[in-house]
Amino acid sequence: MKTTMKIAVIAMMGMSFGISAQENFSSINLSGNNPISSVNGFYNKIQFTDRSHGALVFNPGKSNELMFGLHSNGNFYWGTGQSASRPNFYSMYLNGNNGELTTNSIKIKGSNSISSVNGFLNKMEFIGGSHGALVFNPGKSNELMFGLHSNGNFYWGTGQSASRPNYYSMYLNGNNGELTTNSIKIKGSNSISSVNGFLNKIEFIGGSHGALVFNPGKSNELMFGLHSNGNFYWGTGQSASKPNFYPMYLNSTTGNLGIRGKLTASEVKIKLGGWADFVFYEGYKLPTLKEVERHIKEKGHLKNIPSAKEVEKNGIFLGEMDAKLLQKIEELTLYTIEQEKKLKSQKDKFDKQQKEIENQRGKIERLESLVEKLLKDKN
Repeated sequence: MKTTMKIAVIAMMGMSFGISAQENFSSINLSGNNPISSVNGFYNKIQFTDRSHGALVFNPGKSNELMFGLHSNGNFYWGTGQSASRPNFYSMYLNGNNGELTTNSIKIKGSNSISSVNGFLNKMEFIGGSHGALVFNPGKSNELMFGLHSNGNFYWGTGQSASRPNYYSMYLNGNNGELTTNSIKIKGSNSISSVNGFLNKIEFIGGSHGALVFNPGKSNELMFGLHSNGNFYWGTGQSASKPNFYPMYLNSTTGNLGIRGKLTASEVKIKLGGWADFVFYEGYKLPTLKEVERHIKEKGHLKNIPSAKEVEKNGIFLGEMDAKLLQKIEELTLYTIEQEKKLKSQKDKFDKQQKEIENQRGKIERLESLVEKLLKDKN
């Protein structure tokens, strides 16, 4: 009360002696207030009367001047005591008409005592209106924004109308959890690894299946899907209950890979439990060529080899067919060896006969020469 009286006495002395209204004090204690409250019942502790603006200034006119200013245009300013007609000069200013706060940066340490859904603290709140956004360089060609809309969606991109979601670089549907974006680059992973220590870069949580889909719902839709039945699917986003519909699917239980169409590979390795070397074992009963010929005439194909109709209906097992074809090749090899032996035997006989013929021819020639000589001697 004494300090208040002292201020009043000094003010009255200043007015009576015509000195400046600006005085320097180490501190001021305002314990009273104007009995006429301002808007919303706020008490007028300090009043600026008969001016277009007023301010509380620290170190006025100095290089480290700081101020909090109030202007008749309805705005509030923080920064240095420059002209209120240059709002961008201030570190921060608040437009009292539309509630817009402009500043270089904001660091929020506190939060609303009333938490939002799931106990999240309200660090920043957008109250009133159908949407709100944090915007970088608003209205400029490089404008960037993160927006929240009353329709439950989140938007990243430029500050265009939320009714044009495809315009945004990325948006999240808050109702179904769908995230739409041009591309995603994932560098981190879940700290809890999955089976065999694989890092969870992307996780599908909840539901019986999930998929990565390109052009969903379009004629050129492509997808890679994972199902709770343990299977993987490649193709279009059709029901996982129709695996034959997909160009390719993998059964994780059996390891069977199904492909509709052609497979192109630089190398294919097939592991089998048996091979056709038994053809060369002692005691193997090699069919005679007459038996082979008879089976071909009766069945129209080699023994133990499926017919064309069977292949068309049931297909073939590549490894099993390779083993059967090798068996036939090895049997042909045995036939060839046997034929080679027979041909050699026949050649040996022929060579022996030729030698005998040559000997007989030599004997005949000698006899003819001897007869001819005898006939000459007789004459």
